[in-house]
Amino acid sequence: DKTLVLNLAGNTVNLFENQYTPSYLNALSTTDATNGDSRLALKGGVGSMAVIELFGQADQYRWDDDNDPDNANDPNVPDFKVFTANSVPDELDDLRHNKWLINDASLTFYVDRTAMQTEEPAYRLYLYDLKNHKRLVDYDFDVTTVPGSPQYNKYIHGGLYEKSRYRYTIRLTNHLRNLLNPDIDSTNVKLGLVVTEFIGNTSNAKLRTPVLSTVDRIPAASVASRRGVILYGNNVNESDADEAKKKLRLRIYYTKPNEN
Repeated sequence: DKTLVLNLAGNTVNLFENQYTPSYLNALSTTDATNGDSRLALKGGVGSMAVIELFGQADQYRWDDDNDPDNANDPNVPDFKVFTANSVPDELDDLRHNKWLINDASLTFYVDRTAMQTEEPAYRLYLYDLKNHKRLVDYDFDVTTVPGSPQYNKYIHGGLYEKSRYRYTIRLTNHLRNLLNPDIDSTNVKLGLVVTEFIGNTSNAKLRTPVLSTVDRIPAASVASRRGVILYGNNVNESDADEAKKKLRLRIYYTKPNEN
């Protein structure tokens, strides 16, 4: 088995105007839509969310099989790069070309404890399909429950705050498998990240004034939440060893197919 760690992009999107702490305002004012943010500021109620892109924006080539679709799955016909854009990130093209078997894929978000000061972080995060305003397939596949404590249901999919490690982990294994499966019509959509008051509520609340063309509604459970959190993003100061360890990454565990 192998492990692959990909850099990705994450940006904070301010949903409402309000009064916030300096750390929160700094996270909102230093967004970088091209390279991603150093910090992601999430807040429930009249707050903010983050937009996550799993793969980089580079789109310079595609993989081809001698320009012959009949040879697409023939191991005796070598693939080669054709340097022309195909509206698919190169990192995703490479993953599809490698035909890896995905064992597990997850995002780990570390809390910026300095920025949070004495504030208690939100107890759970929710990751969803921002374009289609719906939950991820991993949410639906996770049928785990905690009797008497439904707020902890779907704990394999995750998003729960790990207090001893100051982090959240969200598994999206099946979402990634679908992106790599040529037999499934799955688009590499942007993902929304919010705090949630109750993981069982995936309905959406429409915004009176859309923030962006892609953000005209947000999960209702986020509106009901009173808490927030400041997370390390992907564009951290990597010369700082501590920040580098807490950088947001997509971590993939995979198995190479048998080529014999």
